[in-house]
Amino acid sequence: MSIALLSACQQQESTAKSSTDLGQTSKPTVKSAPTMNNSTLITVNVKYLEIEGGFYGLVTDSGKKLLPMNLAPEYKKPGTVLKVKGQELTDVMTTQQWGTPFNITEVELIKLGDNSRNNSNI
Repeated sequence: MSIALLSACQQQESTAKSSTDLGQTSKPTVKSAPTMNNSTLITVNVKYLEIEGGFYGLVTDSGKKLLPMNLAPEYKKPGTVLKVKGQELTDVMTTQQWGTPFNITEVELIKLGDNSRNNSNI
């Protein structure tokens, strides 16, 4: 019985191989998720989050969460509004488990926040 099943599987496999050899199968298309490029300034709000020991995150106007790897100390104030350029880091793991790791390459201050850590949890 198992020989019959094996031979049936092999027959389907050889049929699939022969149609591939003839170029009759189509290649699947893979679309990657859009990422922030290094040439566009995006507006972000600085938030302090009291999880995983506490850290600062950036939230874009569209609600995307970015975890800055190199936010300058003078901007680490909740409520600060910045325009930033940078790059999403897709090959980095963090302990925060919040947002996409983000390397800032350029920053422009729009509004400085305050030192209180009272802001909405995101």
